[in-house]
Amino acid sequence: MNTAAFFKRGLLCLLVYFLTVHPNIFGQRPDTIAISADDINTNVLKPGTYCWLNYVTSVKDNIKRNFVFWTLTIEAASYQDKPALGIRQLIEFKDTIYESSYSLFDQKTFTPLTHMSETSARKMNIDFTKKTIGLNGKLLNADDTARRSRMMLKGLDTATISFTMNYHADLVTFPLLPYKNNRTFLINFYEPGSPAVEQVAFTVTGGAQLNSFDNGSHECWVLQSKNKFSEQLFWISKR
Repeated sequence: MNTAAFFKRGLLCLLVYFLTVHPNIFGQRPDTIAISADDINTNVLKPGTYCWLNYVTSVKDNIKRNFVFWTLTIEAASYQDKPALGIRQLIEFKDTIYESSYSLFDQKTFTPLTHMSETSARKMNIDFTKKTIGLNGKLLNADDTARRSRMMLKGLDTATISFTMNYHADLVTFPLLPYKNNRTFLINFYEPGSPAVEQVAFTVTGGAQLNSFDNGSHECWVLQSKNKFSEQLFWISKR
């Protein structure tokens, strides 16, 4: 089980991730929304820095492993002289920076504008408006013969055809949605650098009260996502 507490709005967001096999139960539900720009409310976001601890607990032996310290900053920004939102993330594993990233989003719709990320093995720079990808200092183009390059460009092109959200900022995305009990959200998510957009279903299964480490009490929506490999649960503050 992987747990993380993330505060704001809305953003008390607690993630629970079960490492076990579950059947895929998602079908088209009566109250199902294919998320578009009109469904997004960025007014709930509050600039600031938020930190949490990620870890994995096996359902077999209940031992916690793979501790990761995650820092996320939300800030006002600009892109091409227009207001934007900047999301800065830093993931530290043991005594090493595993990944750092900085993403820009449209201030109103949270449409991805740019994404920059760096690990020990890869440095990537994506501009969604220009449909360009820079990889390790090289600008990819349609004439590249490497299959990996062609697939990355194809994925970016697909992500710009219709309303798509940046999967790398999923925890910031969830509080922006129009919550209602038993409602299912269909979100077109694109992980920067991947070969395709993935439509993922998230269902509001109800509400719950969550007690945080600071002795606070939070009324939350419970958001669930399942596939044949795993189940994820998110607690999203109603405030």
